Amino acid sequence: IELLNKIGFDWGSLHVKRSQDHWNERYMELVCYVEQCGSTRVSRDVNPSLYNWVVKQREYFRLLQQGELSKITEDRVQLLDKIGFEWECLAQPFKRKYAEL
Repeated sequence: IELLNKIGFDWGSLHVKRSQDHWNERYMELVCYVEQCGSTRVSRDVNPSLYNWVVKQREYFRLLQQGELSKITEDRVQLLDKIGFEWECLAQPFKRKYAEL
């Protein structure tokens, strides 16, 4: 590690690459899910890890919409839109209205 640091190895770009690869893998997994199930509404019981990823994308999108720092980009939003991604599930509007009370 010290030798890599001495030659100026960019540890940050390695993390970014891994993050991009992970997002792309999950996206392709969601594409396959849509082809099989016909919906982007992933069941927690069927695929818990993909379900959690989908929930995170919704959270990141809300942050982006509010002008806050978000891990989702406009390019990723467009990719998800292309496969009919549902940015809100039925439970979310209820939770939001309940929180407003």
